[in-house]
Amino acid sequence: MIFTGCTSSADLMEGINPNNENEISQPMDSKLNQAILDFTWKMFKESSKNKGNMMISPTSVYFALAMTANGAEGETKEEMLRALSAENITLDDLNKGLYGWMNAITGDETVKLSIANSIWYRDDFKANEDFLHTNAYGDTQINF
Repeated sequence: MIFTGCTSSADLMEGINPNNENEISQPMDSKLNQAILDFTWKMFKESSKNKGNMMISPTSVYFALAMTANGAEGETKEEMLRALSAENITLDDLNKGLYGWMNAITGDETVKLSIANSIWYRDDFKANEDFLHTNAYGDTQINF
């Protein structure tokens, strides 16, 4: 058995505030809804090839990949959007739609959903502040 870990960490989100919620939240439109359905279908299709017993949360994976896409540029960003089946959606609209979706889900008292994504960096890495602000409204924990 192999265990890995960090000896120390610092919260890079300390002092980073999310953008104004009115500017970053919008209802999920049909393009985003279809992108999530397509991604989910592809993910389950690929995971069914594994004969083991496993549990996959497409919602959690989608949010984690979208969060990571915010730090990508150029061809990498385009490939990540394609992987998310969101190549026809701007990253800004993707972020706003996902934030609106999360608010709709967590605002419904009949639904309980917890997603805990975090990003870890080397201690000598300088994170882009725009990336931190963008991910702040997703309650992302970012450490190094």
